[in-house]
Amino acid sequence: MLAFCDNTGEFLAATLRRGNAGSNTAADHISVLDAALMQIPDAHRHGSPILVRADTAGCTQEFLAHIRHCANRH
Repeated sequence: MLAFCDNTGEFLAATLRRGNAGSNTAADHISVLDAALMQIPDAHRHGSPILVRADTAGCTQEFLAHIRHCANRH
């Protein structure tokens, strides 16, 4: 799983998953998202809208709840 900053093309975070990793598990998505967000400078991470995109494997209630929780913290 990879995370990039779309407007700059910069690589932010990644994790390698086993070939039999479940697609509907949110733990890997959450860890990559958190690592990617930590790479964004505070001035841009707080107070600026951030669009998070994932393929259909990222469409779990747990991952979406985590995104909403992150948005409400800032």
